[in-house]
Amino acid sequence: MEKIDAFEAPSKGAREAKNEFKEFLYFLNRQVFNQIPSVSALAGILAGAWVVSTFTASPIKGTLAEWGVIQGGTHVVSSGMYKFLSFALPLAAASITAYGVQKALKGFREMQIEIGVSRAARLPEDKKAELKGKLTALENAREAGIVTWSEYRTKMANIYQPYVKKPGSKVEELIVSKVSAKIQ
Repeated sequence: MEKIDAFEAPSKGAREAKNEFKEFLYFLNRQVFNQIPSVSALAGILAGAWVVSTFTASPIKGTLAEWGVIQGGTHVVSSGMYKFLSFALPLAAASITAYGVQKALKGFREMQIEIGVSRAARLPEDKKAELKGKLTALENAREAGIVTWSEYRTKMANIYQPYVKKPGSKVEELIVSKVSAKIQ
């Protein structure tokens, strides 16, 4: 068995897991204290409905539901557990959904930046100079601490868009604008 030194730097995987957990906590905090986007709210409602339809805190109600006399939960749990499930499961479902949506949007944004960088190479020189000026200003704002890394990447994707935009789908634009508006 290998001895682990407590003073060693954490492995890259441990750091990544810690960063992911911090990011998850950020979205959990945002859900609890700020807003619940519609996708997350739907996930929370579905989780709450599942708890209500599956569990009950009363043995009598559980028995009656099992016999089909009333509608409701058929699995009896303690009232404390029922209260916990009624609160924690919908909150967890909403937070995890928000986290997943953010990750998907982040991946989409990074893909758009890659496409922008590759298409910008084919721009005329005057457009390249204009684009470079805007990117330099954005970089200076990031270095000055005016924008966060996430805001920086989002603004970068937005700067590239008018220069390299292919005639595209209006449906894609509509979906991205609606989801972005809900998140912010």
